[in-house]
Amino acid sequence: QVRDRLAHAGASVADQPAVTGWSSLTPTETAVAELLARGLTNAEIAHQRGGSRRTVEAHLRRIYAKLQIDGRVKLTVAATEHFGRPPS
Repeated sequence: QVRDRLAHAGASVADQPAVTGWSSLTPTETAVAELLARGLTNAEIAHQRGGSRRTVEAHLRRIYAKLQIDGRVKLTVAATEHFGRPPS
């Protein structure tokens, strides 16, 4: 839908960044999703990334929206499938 509007407005759709899916995530969002797939809590992700739990929560909300996922469990499953199984 967004691509259709961009194309209708005359923008080059091929040059636009993805707005959904794994390729739409920022490097920080990708790192947060990967840490989530490894089983870390929000507090542990915050500690590892040098930020706050609230910042991690904000990243997760953006990830949920971009991946069109409605919750932590589904994101954990999707991220585990995307990144592979965490080491034992």
